[in-house]
Amino acid sequence: MRWSWIWQCPYDDDGWEAFVASDIGKVILQTVWEQRVDGCTRCSLHRTRKKIVFGAGNPERPRVAFVGLGPGIDEDRVGIPLIGRSGQLFNRMLKAMGLDRRECYVLNVLACRSWDPETRKDVDPTAEQLAACTPVWVSQLKAVRPRVIVALGAVAGNTILGTEGKRVHELRKKWYAWQSIPLQVTYHPAGLLRQEGLKADAWEDLQGVMTRIEEIEQDEASGGGPLFESVR
Repeated sequence: MRWSWIWQCPYDDDGWEAFVASDIGKVILQTVWEQRVDGCTRCSLHRTRKKIVFGAGNPERPRVAFVGLGPGIDEDRVGIPLIGRSGQLFNRMLKAMGLDRRECYVLNVLACRSWDPETRKDVDPTAEQLAACTPVWVSQLKAVRPRVIVALGAVAGNTILGTEGKRVHELRKKWYAWQSIPLQVTYHPAGLLRQEGLKADAWEDLQGVMTRIEEIEQDEASGGGPLFESVR
């Protein structure tokens, strides 16, 4: 018997074969978890984390994948991305877009909490820590193959785009591509909690995201594009 992180239960070979036949995205994510994530010690953050925070949501061609920076205190405790106060605002953002988490995939560019045990405050991750986690978020995005990617915050945006030091206001209102997937950068919910005046800009970005998703889905429905283009 083996333990499935995705199922959160043990499974045997017969169960695995049935799973492979029906849910290829979940299977690949399970493999990513087992081979690249579970018990990871690639950087120093493993010494202070409580839980590795893997992505969550729809693993089969989600309408959108939201990529944040990394776990905070609540995420580190529970092991689920974007909960707590930021998560509550994020859920309201999704509702305004006409979405819920079941249609999306949510992950971070950093799977472990970056914090200072002395001050007990979150701190910016180092370049080495972000680099160590690159295979984790890259593998997840390739596995789920979202229609659109939304990078939440400057660190996530810079990390995915390979840029350095750019702020959200420099990156937003432009469409980029990651592995041919349309990508937009907007503000992280945590940043919106600190600066509520930015909510109007974030809403403008998210409206553009929904328009782009609808265009892609219309194209797929008319036979103008593949429903699932594998990059595995």
